[in-house]
Amino acid sequence: MTLWLRRLLLPAAACTGLLAGRLQAEIRGPYQQDKDTLHLWHMDGSQVPLPDFGLDPITLTAARNGATLNAASYSGFGNALSTYGGGPDVTTEAGRGAYLSGKPLVNGLADNVSMTYAGTDGAFTFEALVRVDFDPTVNYGLRFIDHGLERFMQIVNLDADEPSNRTCQFRLIPIGVQDRNGSPQVEFINLNRDGKEGAIQSLVANIPTTGNDAIAIHNWYHVAVTYNGKPGATDNVKFYWTKLDAARTAPNLIGTGNMIRNLPKDCTPDLAIGQTGRQSAVNTFPNQNFVGLIDEVRISSIARSTTDMIFYGHPAAIASTTPTPAAAPATASPKKAGGDQSMLWVMIGGGVVIAGVLVWVAMNFRKPSAGAKAKAQRGRAPATNGSALILPGNKAPTPAASRNNTVTQSLPIPGSATPMTNGTPLGSVAPDSVKPASAPKETGVYGNLQKVSLLDVIQLECLNKTSSIIEVVHETSHGQIFIEQGEIIHATIGGAGGEDAFLVLFAMSHGEFSVKPFTMPPSRTINTTWMNLLMEATMLRDKRANSTTSN
Repeated sequence: MTLWLRRLLLPAAACTGLLAGRLQAEIRGPYQQDKDTLHLWHMDGSQVPLPDFGLDPITLTAARNGATLNAASYSGFGNALSTYGGGPDVTTEAGRGAYLSGKPLVNGLADNVSMTYAGTDGAFTFEALVRVDFDPTVNYGLRFIDHGLERFMQIVNLDADEPSNRTCQFRLIPIGVQDRNGSPQVEFINLNRDGKEGAIQSLVANIPTTGNDAIAIHNWYHVAVTYNGKPGATDNVKFYWTKLDAARTAPNLIGTGNMIRNLPKDCTPDLAIGQTGRQSAVNTFPNQNFVGLIDEVRISSIARSTTDMIFYGHPAAIASTTPTPAAAPATASPKKAGGDQSMLWVMIGGGVVIAGVLVWVAMNFRKPSAGAKAKAQRGRAPATNGSALILPGNKAPTPAASRNNTVTQSLPIPGSATPMTNGTPLGSVAPDSVKPASAPKETGVYGNLQKVSLLDVIQLECLNKTSSIIEVVHETSHGQIFIEQGEIIHATIGGAGGEDAFLVLFAMSHGEFSVKPFTMPPSRTINTTWMNLLMEATMLRDKRANSTTSN
């Protein structure tokens, strides 16, 4: 594909994606581990122990006092944790509040865990999906003040019995529970080893009670708090509360705050989800279980951006880089006369470009030999008529950039002296997994990455809605991209999988590729639409190229 045609196709595809994004966005998930994921609990197991998919894994071993792991989560997210316990009206029995924790909660040090809960600079993001199963309009400050039942509702808690390990609390506050609050709130408390007077700091944001994100019983929400690691800076803490809805493109910011110091370092708290770590079987106080369901709990070492949480922000991101009429934000001013016609011309233009690509492909593919035809017929019948893909020399893509600046692992791109940062510790490729540098030619489409970029190949496969495996082979590495009916569902290289493996493969500029018959991968690790994934990979690649040029 000539360079000008490739440049034309991708913006056209972006326009098409934008038009679709205006009508329906996409929810990212379940989360995949990246290099900033300290802890990630999917809650998909039916019982403990529950694994942690983060870089500092802490297995959750205790589900007590009515906590269960087999509740149905939001659509597409498997199971969820229920910490409803005895419900919001329980008035008897010490230690009744349900919880999920690293170790069974007791008095003393036996329930403490050694864990990382912030980046080296102090930055963090705590987030989860929650379903509210209590009535958020009730004033709980007037009820259940006895029997040890504080009606704070913990989401993620790193508290402890001893002051030296008290770290933080991330919790929901119903109406009337704290300072006669008139609406539900989200609170983050920096406990800061509260041995010193005035050391504890509470930051609070009101949860919406009207509008699209209004809190309501039995609804699912994404809730998050971020801190940028700059103590004392203005608005260094941000709170988000967003109703789970496929039409949303970004989390809803509900408040900001100023945290005056980082979280205390090197604490070994009592890790608990849906409850305070200070609760125990013998304590009558406090009981602070979350009355509802919790899923996708993630602790990160950075302050996550709005495009790096559960909602895809790609339409907005594309709008800032693609100068087309369709790229205007969804919140733009009301349409002017002729706006629908402009959008129609964008759609027609994109269709013409795609049609032109398919015609060009048909004219530029070599006619297969009889032997090649026979082999292609025995395997998948590719949309390219079983011939070798011979395209004019394209400029090889430059390695993609890391998703952020905190690097925990790097993987040298084959054939390049520049290492590429990526979101999964890949390690080295095992010798027995290295394939020959020459890609097998038994299928109809193959080529050299120095002449043909994967962008061209992937676009053709996805536009034709085929099912195939694009295999990439270099003398030191071997990876695969799985495409099912025109959607990218899985990628793997070395010990990594998912979007991060795809970014590594996309950045390769040396080696060979071949298109193989489709077989189902062990699991689906990519849920992003192919257009959004290519746009993200291209922007990351260009960002790195610009950075390299400027240096």
